[in-house]
Amino acid sequence: MVGDKSPNENGAQAIHWLAAVYPDAHLLYIVRDGRDTVLSKRVQAFIDQPQTLGWADRRVRQAFIQEPQPFIERRRSLFTPSWLEAAAKSWAHNVEGSVAAGRELFGDRFALVRYEALLAEPYRSLTGLWTFLGVGPGDAALEAEVEKETRSNPEADWHGSSAFAFVQLLPRGVHGGWRDLYTTADAQLFERAAGNTLQHFDYLRPS
Repeated sequence: MVGDKSPNENGAQAIHWLAAVYPDAHLLYIVRDGRDTVLSKRVQAFIDQPQTLGWADRRVRQAFIQEPQPFIERRRSLFTPSWLEAAAKSWAHNVEGSVAAGRELFGDRFALVRYEALLAEPYRSLTGLWTFLGVGPGDAALEAEVEKETRSNPEADWHGSSAFAFVQLLPRGVHGGWRDLYTTADAQLFERAAGNTLQHFDYLRPS
């Protein structure tokens, strides 16, 4: 059995491509709180994709590099409103479209996986996925390996070696990191743009 993990920037279209090329595949779709997803995308752009940012967004990036404290204290926003609104709408569109297409095209070979569940209960979540894939539940040795793996964060380690000191101040691969960096206005804007999808996938429940 072989697999591939890919980010999906193409939404439902990617699901249709997958069904056309691998009609007998199983699809595991990982959904993550859109506010964390968009924050991760912003951090990625700040670190090594500044060429994807417009002029106003590059100014925000430069201001953060020069004086990060107002951003860390949520007195200034990491986002321009236009960028955040577009990113929120794109997240909602891609998630809703991908899940609908996955259920339609793959039926019982489609599984929706919550990123937060993988973090909270990794072995239990993976055991369910292994059963779904028909490869068995694993054993104590495998559980120990999963536990060991959850303690590593290679992406954060790699970004930590960046020449930019500001990288150390930004969360990578964690749940709820958006709460520490979104201003009140950011959170409100995101809910206006993508609140229905947040609600649909239970991300507006009290934490």
